[in-house]
Amino acid sequence: MVPKPSRAILLRPDETVRQAAGVLHENRTGAAVVIDRHRRLIGIVAERDLLRLLASTCLEPGQTTVKEIMAPAYLWCHPETTTREAREIMVSQGLEYLPIVDSDGCATGIVSIRDILLAGHAAPGNGTSRGDLSQGPLTDPLTMAPSRQMFEEQIEVELSRAKRYSCSFCVLMVNVDGLRNLNDSLGRDKGDRLLREFAGRLRREKRASDFLARYGGDEFVLLLPETNEAQALVLAERVQRQALTVCQEEPARFSVSCGLVERSAESVMTSGELVRAASDALHQAKRTGRNRVVTFSQIGRGPGAKGQLSGEKIERLQRRVAHMSLRSREMFIQSIWGLSQAIEARDKYTRSHSENVMRYSVGIAESIGLDDAAVSLVRRAAMIHDIGKIGVPDRILHKPGPLTGEERLVIEQHPLIAVSILSRMQFLQRELPIVRHHHEWWDGKGYPDGISGHTIPRGARVLAVADAFDAITSNRVYRKSRSVGEAIQVLVEGSGSQFDPSSVTGLCQWVQQVQESLGTDEAPTAGQLLEFQKACTFAA
Repeated sequence: MVPKPSRAILLRPDETVRQAAGVLHENRTGAAVVIDRHRRLIGIVAERDLLRLLASTCLEPGQTTVKEIMAPAYLWCHPETTTREAREIMVSQGLEYLPIVDSDGCATGIVSIRDILLAGHAAPGNGTSRGDLSQGPLTDPLTMAPSRQMFEEQIEVELSRAKRYSCSFCVLMVNVDGLRNLNDSLGRDKGDRLLREFAGRLRREKRASDFLARYGGDEFVLLLPETNEAQALVLAERVQRQALTVCQEEPARFSVSCGLVERSAESVMTSGELVRAASDALHQAKRTGRNRVVTFSQIGRGPGAKGQLSGEKIERLQRRVAHMSLRSREMFIQSIWGLSQAIEARDKYTRSHSENVMRYSVGIAESIGLDDAAVSLVRRAAMIHDIGKIGVPDRILHKPGPLTGEERLVIEQHPLIAVSILSRMQFLQRELPIVRHHHEWWDGKGYPDGISGHTIPRGARVLAVADAFDAITSNRVYRKSRSVGEAIQVLVEGSGSQFDPSSVTGLCQWVQQVQESLGTDEAPTAGQLLEFQKACTFAA
């Protein structure tokens, strides 16, 4: 007789795909039968087919019903059917699964071709379930995405197809930045919900032909058939933008880093080499600041290449930072701040810039009603925000005239250099997004990532206004300082385009408060504002 299933796994046609996948995963079985209210057989749902369908379409697992995706059952066998007869039916018809229906027409279970082939090795009366035979589950129960095992099977299929038809394809690895910190700050349940939400957005962003899988705890992977690097970068950038809108709660920020590799028609890379290449690119994205896309083709570029952040000074400082990892946060920030001041001292026009920006930032943050913890966070980020300028040549930093396009690209790397230097310090994870994004514009025309509006961290929006205010009210090698009133006018004109309107309003309110405290009719000078704010301490 056919191997007897340990118990029948039955589904109703009105159950959702998410529920069906959960049942299959929980019972570690590869397929289930779909029955009507009289328990009569009406279809089959195989986990492998279900996952391939979800991976190649934009169906929502929580809204799509089993009835919409099940395969009709045209053939079945009786419980008394012999193993040999069942094997002949399945082999001749090319079936992977065969339902079992009793004499009353009720479905009692389902048997796989693997069960049939191994029946001779199983104990009498016991079926061999798919869960005992497989390498692992095919479904990720949290996101309902195919598992790593499914991806490894699919990339071999795509590699074979690419060789046969001489076409290219890409592998895109997507890693959720700081998932552990996200879970710690919001709670595991909220973290899981955000991960499910992001998986749904990935499913909607990809094309029907793309294959999405969950590769690890904080990683997803996309297989992009007939796609070159430039086309894949467009998708990667959309994925990044989607990630930034998943969670808007401060201080938690949901962002992703991406590693991309293309296998061209001429390439001889194996599937394992492709995965390692994508992983290396992803590691580079994490190492150089997170929330960015790095392609495998970018790794190893020589000096002068766009985006190249390595250098003797940066590497030396990274080693120095690593050796300080056991010190307290404030001691470390004080040390970095001292180094920032040393860098600024090289130029008489930027001396005390970080200290000034720190004081202005605290004034704005308090004015717009941020709580004490958020104010302290902004203060710490302001103290270290320009440390990345250590990687910018003096000839560019101190140039008296306009910068060339190439020089501007170099100086726009300094937020990424700062994050690269500081990223090894786990206790600075909340400060890093502020440091990275303090040159973003409200309308998305800033750098380094071109994000906009409320996707820019609140602290970075405050820091951007404070940074610009100090630059305008201070002497520079290429121009004279301007008054507080003139600086405010510039910021107001840029409100809603370059600057966050609420942060500009906060600055105006703070200046007014200082003026009232001083009891004068005229706007205070920059020196008076700084002196007024001198009382702010360096306590955490």
